[in-house]
Amino acid sequence: MSGIIGSAGSKSGVIGTTTTTDLPYFTAHITGSGYTSVASGSPVPLNSCPINNGGHFDTSTYKFTAPVEGLYLFTWSSIHNNSSATSRPMFYVDGTTHHNGIQHGISGQDSTGSHQNATSALIPLAAGQYVTVSSNNGNIYYYGGAHASFTGCLIR
Repeated sequence: MSGIIGSAGSKSGVIGTTTTTDLPYFTAHITGSGYTSVASGSPVPLNSCPINNGGHFDTSTYKFTAPVEGLYLFTWSSIHNNSSATSRPMFYVDGTTHHNGIQHGISGQDSTGSHQNATSALIPLAAGQYVTVSSNNGNIYYYGGAHASFTGCLIR
């Protein structure tokens, strides 16, 4: 049955012609320790990806590349100790802040320093499009050692 995810008592299912065991999903984070930052417009250096079903997240370019057309869910979260910075972490699609006429996943940090950033977005992608996490205004401050993460999965 096309369009059905799983069935009662089943560990697999179908979305179109993709089985759930083939669904792309990932959890990437930053290794090391200590607080640091990345400049506005630069991808967050997510250099470890312990969960990477299908291998579609690249830890050298920090990009998730959609293997198939579909609707994807992305999340970003981090902690930091900077209380004087302003940043807008968001999801860049193909290197741009605008995709489908909107900015996806903007999460603001004001000058009082919220000490965390978290955002999520549903983003329709064509096969071959890529997604990164960057700030479109101000540096993103984060703590290494898996205290900052970027996740994604195909949901439809």
